[in-house]
Amino acid sequence: MPSLGRNKGHPRSRKSDDEFVIFLQGIPPHCRWQELKDLVRQTALHIRQAVVYDDNHGTPTGIGQIIVKNEDEAWRTYRMY
Repeated sequence: MPSLGRNKGHPRSRKSDDEFVIFLQGIPPHCRWQELKDLVRQTALHIRQAVVYDDNHGTPTGIGQIIVKNEDEAWRTYRMY
């Protein structure tokens, strides 16, 4: 659904380059970005990027992020995970 702009309640259209970032925690230590992306494909088909973060020593932190191009898919993914 478009968000409302400041122009007297007229809907603001979404730009085609909008992105929605979902930060995740509790990712299993063995999970890499490819597995994270495959898992999220259950709820989002338009995934731009999947990242699983390691610390300075290469140890998994259990934190990652997904960037999707579709707002509905972003909300669906957020609710599922």
